[in-house]
Amino acid sequence: MADLLEKLWPAFVSEVTEQLDSVELLLAKSGSGKNIDVNHLFRNFHTIKGNCSMIGFTSMEVIAHRSEDILAAVRNHEISLNEAVIDILLESISCLKKQFLSANESRENPAQDDALVDKLSSFVSSQLSPSSDEPAEQESEEEKKAKIDMLSKAATVAVPVLVLGLDPAAKKEQVEAAVSNMAEKARQVGFKALSGALLHFVATLKSDIDDKTTHLLHQLSEIFDDIRFICSKHNLELGLTLGAKLCRSKLTAAYNEELSVLVELLDDLKSTDPKSWEVEQFLSLVEHADKLSCYSSLFHLDELNGCWRYIKQLVVEVSRGYIIFNKDIIEQLLEIVALAQQKEALAGGSPDFEEACKTCREELQVITAKHNNESDEIVDLKNEIIDKTRLCFDSFVDLKKDVLNKIKLMQECWLLK
Repeated sequence: MADLLEKLWPAFVSEVTEQLDSVELLLAKSGSGKNIDVNHLFRNFHTIKGNCSMIGFTSMEVIAHRSEDILAAVRNHEISLNEAVIDILLESISCLKKQFLSANESRENPAQDDALVDKLSSFVSSQLSPSSDEPAEQESEEEKKAKIDMLSKAATVAVPVLVLGLDPAAKKEQVEAAVSNMAEKARQVGFKALSGALLHFVATLKSDIDDKTTHLLHQLSEIFDDIRFICSKHNLELGLTLGAKLCRSKLTAAYNEELSVLVELLDDLKSTDPKSWEVEQFLSLVEHADKLSCYSSLFHLDELNGCWRYIKQLVVEVSRGYIIFNKDIIEQLLEIVALAQQKEALAGGSPDFEEACKTCREELQVITAKHNNESDEIVDLKNEIIDKTRLCFDSFVDLKKDVLNKIKLMQECWLLK
């Protein structure tokens, strides 16, 4: 499966460039932002984020995600779609294009524009902040404590409601009211990332995107991660213990189903000749590991979550030809699944359970290190691909046609060899 990334590349090029072209055209023609379909923009950035995540380009994923957060705030009527929003989204597209061109040459995760990430992250709050001409009032410790107390009370209601919001039958109005209230309280305290993540959850809940439950699951996992960070840093609780317990209660069936399907997939790979392995099987492996990472985060199983995250990265490394996927690796993956299936996982884990997960992940890392692919054939093949796609791109339309044709010709040459 050394050429897995190259098999995925044509679809990635086609999808991402189409989305970038579409967003840029919409924004360039919009002027002040009037008559723009915000839902369409949101879906485009969401698709870009998902595709970049699948291929392992996390820097592009972050830019798309932060842009999506801004549009979520627009959809939630927190800010207006004005010229400032249009300008920063165009800046995002410009950055994504540069990152894509870099990735096209190297097939590596492109460098991150940290300044733009910071700008995107603080954009919504900056639009809500009072004018710089107004003197800022110094907040007393009592006022800060009062705001944190209000946030804690809001979290007591909102965190359980967030979990219930994963149910398609949940009453959206009640979820929106509780979560939006917590978002506002988080913003007042200064927890901007948490506030934005909560509003993003509400926007997704109200949207009509495909596979909404999966998207909400990912966002809830991010929210729990934000809450966990805040709790550890500021010695707060914010309903996280109750939330994790409720997740283990409500999501057990879905969690066990994911594990069962993953076992079937790994058993299928184990019993099949490696020459017959298909790209779709590895895509499925990433998808299941991604979902299980979310469940582990929600269940507060940190070391198990680390296992799933490593598995996702492992498949990316396999796709780039750096690691030779084999049945030794499959056996170790099955060991991780067996740990995840233990009753202890659904009981909140324990120090011994976490240590067992950590040991299992380290053993997988040792096994993969033994199967690094350093053959000249892989190195030469990668260099050939880079050389043949080193183009001067003036238009993404031309890029799609040229790159897809070149890769198609190269694949035909490989088959003839």
